[in-house]
Amino acid sequence: MAKTSYKINGFFTVKKDADGNAVRYRARLIAKGYLQRFGIDYKETFSPVVRHSTLIMCFAMAANLRLKVDHLDVSTAFLNGSLTEDIYMSQPDGFDTGDGKVYKLHKAVYCLQQASRCWYLKVTDVLKASGFTQSA
Repeated sequence: MAKTSYKINGFFTVKKDADGNAVRYRARLIAKGYLQRFGIDYKETFSPVVRHSTLIMCFAMAANLRLKVDHLDVSTAFLNGSLTEDIYMSQPDGFDTGDGKVYKLHKAVYCLQQASRCWYLKVTDVLKASGFTQSA
């Protein structure tokens, strides 16, 4: 039985089965990060990323030495970082109750300027606590 999905306004997704019946409704909370101001809403956004050539070298070495390579993908990585700043967000489209209330975020959400840095700091702390060391 094939499943299909389609997006409504980029935020809401309706998953349907092969008969066209809605099976699951999903929503993604996205912040308006383009409204954030440096020095006020966030101070730092830097988070290191791996170079493509480094990955190629690692995979080449693993293939040459016949090593097994395990891969880990965290699909909700940006949602696991804790915020150090006070960030307030208006109610999202489709959920506005009209009372003018806002949300204070404790965790990073998609599209925040500092979301990738929050995830980097979180995963670094977890890996160091597990005994890993960070290379220069």
